[in-house]
Amino acid sequence: MDYVPPPPDLSEFLTAFYYFRADDAELNELERADVAQFRFVLAGEGHMEFPDGNHYPFTPCSLLGPRTVASRIVAKGPVRAFGLGLLAAGWGALTGVEAVSLTNKMIDATSLLGPTVLDVHRALAATDDLDAMVEIGTSFARTLRHRADQVPLWFTRAVDRWLISSLQPVLADLIADTGLTRRQIEKLTKQLYGATPGLLVRKYRALRAANALARGDEMGELLAADAYYDQSHFIREVKEFTGITPGGIKDEEERLSRLTFGRAALAGKVSSLSSDS
Repeated sequence: MDYVPPPPDLSEFLTAFYYFRADDAELNELERADVAQFRFVLAGEGHMEFPDGNHYPFTPCSLLGPRTVASRIVAKGPVRAFGLGLLAAGWGALTGVEAVSLTNKMIDATSLLGPTVLDVHRALAATDDLDAMVEIGTSFARTLRHRADQVPLWFTRAVDRWLISSLQPVLADLIADTGLTRRQIEKLTKQLYGATPGLLVRKYRALRAANALARGDEMGELLAADAYYDQSHFIREVKEFTGITPGGIKDEEERLSRLTFGRAALAGKVSSLSSDS
């Protein structure tokens, strides 16, 4: 898995570009809860499985909604995929649909963007050069960014700040910062983040702890001590959002989930909400 930060004009919209390769004949891997993504499957076939029993087949151009649970990828390889991670502002600018309608779901992106997105897939499939792929992905994102003026960037900036301000951010602080009511905030977070503020706090707290553990950082244990009722609570929360227990993360039991924490290497180049989780 290779990660590349987006250019400055897209940094408020994208977490990173990524290029995933697996030569396995069969792939059966957990993938942690994460932000929404455009995912271009360049080789391989398979599907994603969610805890609710729903299966979503790979398509050449997929739009993966925000995830609040761990999922599983089952595929026949070799597999190659190129993707763009979408921050909340990116979701609003690039898709124009409510995030909550696609939380923990995946659709064929052509159903939303039309068949022209297949041209992007063909261009990506024609090269193995990562720089060329990033250039194609950047051009794709910029063509969709025309909706940016319809996104309340002041709100996504406030929520992102709030989520990284503390391990247990208080909703009253976000209300004070935005001047919105609880109901208005919940409506907007569902629209742009695909979840309520309370669920977002749980998700990013667990992912920050898991990220620290994956790096071998003692901060993971400190998070457990400071942010959770007890060890069992910590274990349950981390497993819900990553699919792996804290011990499993340290023991490298699941390759894909651990690889996704590689965004930490982009600290300072991408949104801290992305690199820390």
